Amino acid sequence: TMVGDNLVFKNKALKNKVLKNKTLK
Repeated sequence: TMVGDNLVFKNKALKNKVLKNKTLK
């Protein structure tokens, strides 16, 4: 479903942000 894909996309974006923050620190 579109809602399911949207949630997955948001989860991936959040994980990417966390990974970037960890690498910056």
